[in-house]
Amino acid sequence: MRKFFNSLWRKATGFAYVIVIAILLILVGLIWQRSGYTYATTLLTLIVAGTAAIAAALSLKWAYNTVRPFLSSPGGSTSVNITQDTVILTFEIQNTGSMPGSDVYSEIDFFNQDEEVTEDNISTKYLPSTRQSGKLLVFPNNSYYEKYILNLNDKGDKELWENITIGKVKFRIRIMYSGFGRKFITIQTEQVVKLKGEETLQTVPVPPQKWE
Repeated sequence: MRKFFNSLWRKATGFAYVIVIAILLILVGLIWQRSGYTYATTLLTLIVAGTAAIAAALSLKWAYNTVRPFLSSPGGSTSVNITQDTVILTFEIQNTGSMPGSDVYSEIDFFNQDEEVTEDNISTKYLPSTRQSGKLLVFPNNSYYEKYILNLNDKGDKELWENITIGKVKFRIRIMYSGFGRKFITIQTEQVVKLKGEETLQTVPVPPQKWE
């Protein structure tokens, strides 16, 4: 989706740029007819300089928004493995951007299925998140895996463990990272579901979802 909008933006910008140049050239032709060569040449020089400056500014803006790291977790790809006394959630963090992401770390918060999830709230039912160990550097087209382990022997994890096993829990992943002096955050939320007639658990994306 992000690549589609970037492509659409480039096409729209190029089309608008061509229209502006065409209009300005028509004006130059009209001035040439009425005022002569000197005025038309001067105006044409100013137009060329101005459009070059506009093109450079648009190019810088496009580069600022697209030449960057872009870290996220593929939606619905989180695996949920249940053993006798643990639940292990494994999620992939990948860099689909064009530059490396640095100082990468993540947080995961759990919510009951009937609780509202926003970009930064905490659950009234479960303990707040702890920061997961991250990576110093993630290169483009590379990924790594994070694991979050719930221990049934831990009293605070027992109710959460039970609700996960019956598919009644949502979890929000917040991925924080940097690149070229800028800070970024990706927020993705998924619902654990248990399909009727199946023993395995799956995850599906739910709001909120945020990329910046």
